[in-house]
Amino acid sequence: MMATSWQAVSVEQAEVMATRLRQLASSGLHFLNNEFGIDLGLKPELYPSWVILSTALFGMIAAVALSWVAACHGVGRRKRGAVVSESGASVTDIAKAPLKKSVKSEEPKKKNKKKPADKVVQPPFIHFSEFEPMLTFER
Repeated sequence: MMATSWQAVSVEQAEVMATRLRQLASSGLHFLNNEFGIDLGLKPELYPSWVILSTALFGMIAAVALSWVAACHGVGRRKRGAVVSESGASVTDIAKAPLKKSVKSEEPKKKNKKKPADKVVQPPFIHFSEFEPMLTFER
C-alpha cells in the first residue's frame, strides 16, 4: 500500500508539471503569433506528458552543459604554439626556469631623461549665450 501511494503522488506531480509546461508553451506560441506573426504549427495540448517533460529536461541539461563549457573553457588545455622539446619540457616550462644572472657590461648604460613637456595655456571659457548671431541669411 505504501509503494502505490508515493508512486501515485509522483505521477500526479508529473502531470501537474506537464500541465504547467503546456500552458507556458501555449502562451509562448501565442505571443510569437501575436507579436511577430510566426505560427510554428505546434499544439502543446496534443503531445503526451512524457514528451513535454523530456523536452524540458533536455533543455535544462543543454543549458547546464553550455554554461559549464562557457565557465571552464580552456581550463586544462595546453596553450597554442607550445612546442615540446626532446626532453619533454615545453617552452613555457623552460621560460619559467630560473635564469642565470648575466655578467655586467663594462660600460654603464645611459638612462634617457624625459624633458618636461611645455604646458599649454588654455583660453578662458566663453559662454555662447552672451553673443548674438553674426550672420543672418535672407532669401
